[in-house]
Amino acid sequence: GTAIFNSQLALEDGCKIVVLPKGKVTANSDLNWYGQNIVVAIHEGGTLNLNANSSIGVNTKVVNDGILNTKNLVLGWNNTKIINNGTLNSQDIEVTKGAAIQNNNLFNVRKLTGNSTTKLENNGEIKAAEVSLTNKFVIDNNHHMEVAYLNFSGGGGTLNNNCFTVC
Repeated sequence: GTAIFNSQLALEDGCKIVVLPKGKVTANSDLNWYGQNIVVAIHEGGTLNLNANSSIGVNTKVVNDGILNTKNLVLGWNNTKIINNGTLNSQDIEVTKGAAIQNNNLFNVRKLTGNSTTKLENNGEIKAAEVSLTNKFVIDNNHHMEVAYLNFSGGGGTLNNNCFTVC
């Protein structure tokens, strides 16, 4: 089925969202994941659309085996992690304060900003218009990464290229 949220949606401690195959969840207003220990699971054939600003909370895990579409996504809290086994499409993603992304399939992003002690592990394919790394942000590229503009200003960052990077 389909669920559409047109008002601001706040996820509290321990909340779980499961998008089953052929299911579709759309948030058209800000989605604030203020709570801790939230789990979002998108099954193969399911779609989660975050059409406004979204901030993910502490100890939150997002496992995407389907399609995750985001507008502006902030992973700004400790132990927050996205595991992408499907397709992740985003305009802007900011990863900070101990958060992480593990990409195992297809990750399309206009702008990825990483700062603080954070990590992106790429075991699939990343296509980005801009990646900006500051402070201790680390990208471990183990497969294929295409970036139009790679920026290491503001304290730098680290790109460990173990396979193929086009910039």
